[in-house]
Amino acid sequence: MPASKTEQKQVVMRDSPEAASYRTDIKGWVSRDGFFYGDGDTNEATARYAGCTHVACNRCGAPVEKRWLACDGCRDLMDLECFEKMPKADWDGESMLYSKARDTYYNGLEDALDALEEGQALADLLLVICTPNRGSLLTDEYFADEFPEYGDSSSLPDEVWAAMEAFNAAVQAMRPLSWSPGKFALDLDGPVAKAILKAAGSQP
Repeated sequence: MPASKTEQKQVVMRDSPEAASYRTDIKGWVSRDGFFYGDGDTNEATARYAGCTHVACNRCGAPVEKRWLACDGCRDLMDLECFEKMPKADWDGESMLYSKARDTYYNGLEDALDALEEGQALADLLLVICTPNRGSLLTDEYFADEFPEYGDSSSLPDEVWAAMEAFNAAVQAMRPLSWSPGKFALDLDGPVAKAILKAAGSQP
């Protein structure tokens, strides 16, 4: 005889004794907010992390909010180390610049110069040349979900290929929609940068 739906799926209400029980025969780690994690080294580490507000910086050991791995000072040092390893390039005079030191974008060198505080040099901003974001280009992969089994882009009509090529050409020619930090640090000794700094009477 087949089981009924009631027999197949047990119903346990929230106030039922089966829903939870008070135990006195167990031991283990409880976090500061009252959650039980069980016994053992792994559960201790989990409970301690859940209940703490700060952890040790993974570089210097100073207390830091647990959402961070390193303190402010060490993060600044890591940013500087990362910046110094980047290859340098001269500015093209058009791309936006990004300051790793300030997490700020600038429209150009003149804009960055105007933002300097007293006693600060342009080199202190750790400027990176940005790359433009113009949107994604269309490829035949756009239609991949609609191709029949074992089908490929050969089934696309010529007018669709022509339309995609026209769309991609328009995207590549358009003004950037936004900018992102690129792979090159600004070379303050490059011709364009030196000319702008000279005209502004400023030093790198």
